[in-house]
Amino acid sequence: MSSPNLIGPLTGFHDGRLESVAVADGTAVFGLVRVDGRRFKLNLSGVEALSINDFREGNIILELQVVAGSDFQGAGPTPGDVRATLEVLFLRPHADAASAYHEAYDNLLQRKLELLDTGAAKLVILDPAYGADLVAFCTSAELVDAPHA
Repeated sequence: MSSPNLIGPLTGFHDGRLESVAVADGTAVFGLVRVDGRRFKLNLSGVEALSINDFREGNIILELQVVAGSDFQGAGPTPGDVRATLEVLFLRPHADAASAYHEAYDNLLQRKLELLDTGAAKLVILDPAYGADLVAFCTSAELVDAPHA
C-alpha cells in the first residue's frame, strides 16, 4: 500500500508507535507501527523544517495528521493551531530585534500559510500520548506499507 497524497488524520495509528527516524538531504523517513503490528514508513520530501522533541524508547502516538489545502480545518487544527505549529518550526526573532526582523518573520509565516493553503506544502503533526512530539514542514508526504522494516 502506498498513499502519496496524504491529507488529514492518518487513522489507525492511535496508540501505535514511532520507532525510527532517518533524516538526510531534505528528506525524512519515519518508521511507524500500528497497534495491530502492521509496519509503515512515512516518507517526507522537500523537508524545510523539522522538530522532534522527547524522542524515547516507546514513542506512543496519540494522533498523526497531515495538514494542507484550503480546508485544513476539516482535518482538525484551527488556523491558530497551524500558526502556533509553524512558530515551533520557524523561530521568532528575539524580542529586542529590530522591527524589520519581526516584519520579515510575519511575512515568512504568511508565505508558509499560503503554501499550505494552496497544497504546495504540508505540515505533518504527530501528537504523542508518550514520547516524541514531531512537526515537519515539507512538500510531500507518502505512507508506504513496510512489512519487513
